[in-house]
Amino acid sequence: MIDIRNTYKPNVLEAWIKETREAGNYVSAELVQLHDDPQLGNALVLGFRFAKTPRALADEDIAFSFTHETTGTVFWRLVGVAEAYANDFNEELAFA
Repeated sequence: MIDIRNTYKPNVLEAWIKETREAGNYVSAELVQLHDDPQLGNALVLGFRFAKTPRALADEDIAFSFTHETTGTVFWRLVGVAEAYANDFNEELAFA
């Protein structure tokens, strides 16, 4: 399996999602705005979970994530890839 951690390239993320799905896994992407997180503050985070079935996702922790602060402008390209190729894409954004 492609090691996606610490790789902020949209084409690598796309390949990982496709490979993971072809291996029979369900991939879920979540775009979340954190609020007063002890480590990440109010960061905007794109996280990924994967499991053999959609129901099994509930038992899985986020496998890896990207933050807007660490990836900069490429973050929105990663979000676009997630929306296009993940089985499921959820947004939990709240702007004040």
